[in-house]
Amino acid sequence: MQFLSRFDIIALMMTPSFWIGVATVVFVTLLVYWLLTRLIAFVKRGITTWGDKHPTTNRMRFILTDMQAWHDPLTRLNNRGALFERAKILAKQCEQQALPFSVIQIDLDCFKSINDRFGHQAGDKVLSHAAGLIASTLRTKDIAGRVGGEEFCVVLPGMTLEEAAEVAEQIRERIDSKEILIKKSTTLRVSASFGVSGAQEKGNYHFENLQSTADARLYEAKQRGRNRVIWQDHVKK
Repeated sequence: MQFLSRFDIIALMMTPSFWIGVATVVFVTLLVYWLLTRLIAFVKRGITTWGDKHPTTNRMRFILTDMQAWHDPLTRLNNRGALFERAKILAKQCEQQALPFSVIQIDLDCFKSINDRFGHQAGDKVLSHAAGLIASTLRTKDIAGRVGGEEFCVVLPGMTLEEAAEVAEQIRERIDSKEILIKKSTTLRVSASFGVSGAQEKGNYHFENLQSTADARLYEAKQRGRNRVIWQDHVKK
């Protein structure tokens, strides 16, 4: 292969055809850049116009963002932050209207052993299964959320402590009676422990206090053998 010498290159650069070629390359490059920027701007305007003409698209985008920000991705229940924020609002409303207000704390029994024996994928199936049973037991105005690894919280506006204990018992029975298919030919049955508190016990509508009381009763349920509901001094199994 023959290479041009430095003098040949200088001589070539002195010819008009060389600069015409350079100018052509620069012109084509700028033209392509201009066309690409126009195309991108056109596409963006088209997307914006579509969103303006189709409000449903914007609403769906907002709903999706809201779901991602406020919901636990595995169980589709409220995450801890969303549950606490919504619960505080409901507690204030119930207090202003002199309505009962109750809280249930739920913890799946021996959940760590499920992860250890069957793996985290099986654990995720158990969590999702339990969350579905919890949510399907509640009224539309109730709130459920995942507040820890295997821990859930339920907020029941307008419901007395005794009524909330009955709801907790319904959830307990449903979880205890269902088998979960965690992998081919392998099913698993789990249980859960419950603690329940109510604002009218002491006239205290502070959600975090109620949640703490329910959590203490949940711990007592664990100590008494698990798979039970504790509310005040009553035990239901």
